[in-house]
Amino acid sequence: MESGWWRWWSSNRNNTSSHCKWPGIACNKAGSVTEIKPPRNFMVGDKFVKLNFSSFPNLVRLDLCGNGLQGSITAHFGVLSKLMYFNQSSNNMTGELTTWLANLTQLVELDLSNNHFKGPIPMQLGNLKNLVAINLSGNVLIGPISSSLVHLTNLTSLCLSLNQINSSIPSDVGNLKKLVHLDLSSNYLNGSIPSSLNHLTRLNYLSFHSNFIEGS
Repeated sequence: MESGWWRWWSSNRNNTSSHCKWPGIACNKAGSVTEIKPPRNFMVGDKFVKLNFSSFPNLVRLDLCGNGLQGSITAHFGVLSKLMYFNQSSNNMTGELTTWLANLTQLVELDLSNNHFKGPIPMQLGNLKNLVAINLSGNVLIGPISSSLVHLTNLTSLCLSLNQINSSIPSDVGNLKKLVHLDLSSNYLNGSIPSSLNHLTRLNYLSFHSNFIEGS
């Protein structure tokens, strides 16, 4: 059943005189939507992820956490060239993380945790040089930790816990010298802890538990 929020949105998204007053919508002075954050548990429905987001060229923040979303992420999100904060955590999203994420070059924070995403971590994430925080925990991601992630030198938080990642920890993880939070727990990581970890002098949280790491 569609929520009242979704019915309103469907009928008013092109009406700039009213949509900026609705809960969860923020606009700039010109009336262009800059933030979409529906109230939690409003169940916006799977139709929302299929919208043509080209109608929101100035969208900076999209927060759909805990809104009952289902299905896969569609390429429509890839047109949001100004998006800086993308949170789709705690839903029932499925499918693979697609390569169009690389189009979101302004992203600062990406949170897709606690869904059912599967498949590998796209190497294209390594092109998002502005990323400060990535949370992909609580999914069904497999394969290695993409070596491209170690090129995101602005990262302060990287959380990949509770997946099925089955590789060693990248030897050059020490390149991420701004990391404060690193959580790789509850995967199938193997091999030893790389010595470059010593370079992460800003860390205040580190978790590798529930893996198959060996050595000293």
